Amino acid sequence: MKFNLACAQYPIQMHGSFEGWQKFVTEFVQNAKDSQVLVFPEYGSLDLTSFLTEDERSLLSQIHALRKYYWPFIETFENLAKKNKKYILAPSFPYIEKGKAHNRAFFMGPQGVLGFQDKYKMTRFENEDWNVSSSPHSLICFETEFGQMGVNICYDIEFPQFAKTLSHQGAKLILAPSCTETRQGLNRVHVGARARALENQLIVAVAQTVGIAPWSPAVAINTGQALVCGPPDFGFPEDGIILKGALNQPGWVQTEIDLSLVDQVREKGSVFNFKDSF
Repeated sequence: MKFNLACAQYPIQMHGSFEGWQKFVTEFVQNAKDSQVLVFPEYGSLDLTSFLTEDERSLLSQIHALRKYYWPFIETFENLAKKNKKYILAPSFPYIEKGKAHNRAFFMGPQGVLGFQDKYKMTRFENEDWNVSSSPHSLICFETEFGQMGVNICYDIEFPQFAKTLSHQGAKLILAPSCTETRQGLNRVHVGARARALENQLIVAVAQTVGIAPWSPAVAINTGQALVCGPPDFGFPEDGIILKGALNQPGWVQTEIDLSLVDQVREKGSVFNFKDSF
């Protein structure tokens, strides 16, 4: 089934209050217009630190300080999904569970919260500087009216086993919310996304943060470029790149997706990467 997909190049910027932030994200979602599936980036929630106190904004304090906004944040995106009748992968949120910090992204549908996916592999910054830990929760597929979708958060898309697990569960689209500081980091995510699309003969959609936020030490510099890619084979572009955004330009990157092409390339492609991986 065909549908319109929108990947965010989401600007981390200052807001004067939670209500001001809500107004901004409401307008941002509305700007996606006819897209039925919206993908926000990893740590896109950290613009909430703009209205914390200076002490609360410090790297090791902000996750605890953000706890008071955790449920209002989730409810905001749940209501946006319901009101606009869209599927929305909300920006990932650093949260505390059993005394440990993790990185969680909620997936919303027109009927409400469908579930969440946590990040598995932490970068050196998350591990060594920020004390964010890997999650004990499983990788899951989300059922939508357009087909099954999975989530690999940023660094996770650079590891074959995670996308493979989701593809074997039935995923035809993997959403890869990401937050990268440098062009090198951006390219690692893009190379990983393209590799996973090839290996599993499916579509990968990358959303990223953009902008400069010196007041938020975890996301002070953001280099972002959304990407939608598939396998370079039957029914897809020669290089597999369906669409790529303009570097560091805030807004949405939108394209039509046809998940039936995933079935076709797995059945009639030049190669059978997906079948041969079992």
